[in-house]
Amino acid sequence: TTLKLVLTKQVTENNTGLTNNTAEIYEAYNDAGLKDYNSTPGNKAQNENDLGQADFIVGPKTGVVLYIGFAIIFASVMAVGIYILNKKVINKI
Repeated sequence: TTLKLVLTKQVTENNTGLTNNTAEIYEAYNDAGLKDYNSTPGNKAQNENDLGQADFIVGPKTGVVLYIGFAIIFASVMAVGIYILNKKVINKI
């Protein structure tokens, strides 16, 4: 079984950096109708197996400079290619 959790956080200039996210199973059901024998939902007990924590870093988006660089290189290669085609093909006609 795979579980996907989505964290939504309002980012400001004052709350970037390392953040701790805690999630706990609050309700659980099974086909037999049995209760979980080794944890109590919603009690945030560290010694039970229904609590998880993850640290994540909130920072500015990176990679934009890389995309701009690729766009400039692509445009330059296209311009040189058009120039060469213009000199070699069009001038011979």
